[in-house]
Amino acid sequence: MPVASVDDPASDEVASLHLGLTATGESVDASAERPVTGERPLDAERVVMFTSGTSGDPKGVRLTRRNLVASAVGSAHRLGVDPDDRWLVCLPTYHMGGLAPLVRSTLYGTTTVIQREFDADATARVLDEFAITGVSLVPTMLTRLLDAGWTPGDSLRFVLLGGAPASAT
Repeated sequence: MPVASVDDPASDEVASLHLGLTATGESVDASAERPVTGERPLDAERVVMFTSGTSGDPKGVRLTRRNLVASAVGSAHRLGVDPDDRWLVCLPTYHMGGLAPLVRSTLYGTTTVIQREFDADATARVLDEFAITGVSLVPTMLTRLLDAGWTPGDSLRFVLLGGAPASAT
């Protein structure tokens, strides 16, 4: 999975298993056998996400491999997947909206662009500069982008909006 970070200009040295390169660009033997680690059950818990949900009381929600894969499959079904997709992650990864694109892009083999924190002006620049095709936002972030004068570029296929109700305007 190609990864780009917009916060660290030296981050263009990224390992790519697909290309068989190390972080310094040296070739590795991609055909070397990897040890078999055994079955990995789909129902094994893999992550705990904390949410206050509708109750307002924080609680941990255990997600299994099956949950994560089902989410990615559902997203692919609804939004489609293009090999050239570039998903911007500007939500924190402790938020499902920040974690899910990383899981999806890993499974799809598409690019993820990671922005450490949301800033309307910086995010608008990143959306255009990196030819982002998809982004997950909460309604407040979208409002701030629009208030900053951002308009979607030609590369943007979708904005996945969640985490709270969106206003009608």
